[in-house]
Amino acid sequence: MKKFKMMMVAVVFALACGSASAADFDWSKCWCTFGGGIEQGDVMFSVGVAPFSLLGFQNGYNYSYWAVPYLEANLDVATYVGKLPFTFGGYAGFFCNGTHYTDPAINDTFYGAVYTGAEALYHISLPPAGLDVYAGARAGVQIYVGDVSGVSFDWGVVALGARYFFTKAFAVNLEFGYPNWVKAGVTFKF
Repeated sequence: MKKFKMMMVAVVFALACGSASAADFDWSKCWCTFGGGIEQGDVMFSVGVAPFSLLGFQNGYNYSYWAVPYLEANLDVATYVGKLPFTFGGYAGFFCNGTHYTDPAINDTFYGAVYTGAEALYHISLPPAGLDVYAGARAGVQIYVGDVSGVSFDWGVVALGARYFFTKAFAVNLEFGYPNWVKAGVTFKF
């Protein structure tokens, strides 16, 4: 896990220090331009996973544990609001985990959630040319199932992230925000 964190930091640093020179970049328009070659009307579909959430299987003295990490999909459309570059869209995802005990006196546990909502992201253009940096807010609902059940609402949740487009239609992305805190994935642009 520590190696993966260091690898992600190295990738972000390498992208920020990319081949495009900051001296050649038009800094006066970075606040009103999409990064990464995104244009008004582009549709982006992203799929991501929270790599630092619980994952996999574990066996102990009297139990076995399994977990599926946060998996999420986003669909956003790029547009300008005045001069400012935004994407508007939605997201949906799920996660779950459970524990099975070999002692029949201890009840097995299961916990999971499905979540969905809308998001608005403000974009900024920074060097290198393939980099798209964004920040925004989400509003949605989480539906919990299993041993703990119920519904919670998320309003004004903040996300901060970056994508790097290797081609006009394919990017990798890293995002920090709720509900999964750190999410890594891929983006396809149409």
